[in-house]
Amino acid sequence: MKYLSFLIFSLCISCGSSPSTNKSGPPVGTTTTTAIKSTCTEADALHKITMLPELIAIEKMIDTISNHKQHVSYVVSTDTIDGRYYYQFQAGYENTFRRENYFNFYVDKSDCSTIKVFEPIQGDIIPLEEWRKVQDQTEKKGAATKMDTLQ
Repeated sequence: MKYLSFLIFSLCISCGSSPSTNKSGPPVGTTTTTAIKSTCTEADALHKITMLPELIAIEKMIDTISNHKQHVSYVVSTDTIDGRYYYQFQAGYENTFRRENYFNFYVDKSDCSTIKVFEPIQGDIIPLEEWRKVQDQTEKKGAATKMDTLQ
């Protein structure tokens, strides 16, 4: 019994030694967080998104169909695209029964100047200006198709 208690005591002392460290990084067994340098707050990014003509038009539509009771709703999260951090805004209509998502916008957290949009047909996240060109081409093709069927 004496030997067993001595063995347990020895093991307890040896387990309490100082933690080993990794010379190339933080001490082993610790976690680190990397601060994101951001001059663009979520409120700044949301303001930038709400000023887009596409969202102004959707806001007017939702306001009209809801008799001035509903507005565009936003689901906000963060995402990483090509190693950069973005706020993701899912803009749409929401009521007690369902949520309709109209747009997925991505705003660069570092400066709010880069805005990207999820383009659902190709499944790509593309710059806002490129997305607008795709939208214009799609509308022109749709108008041409309507004219062809009417003739």
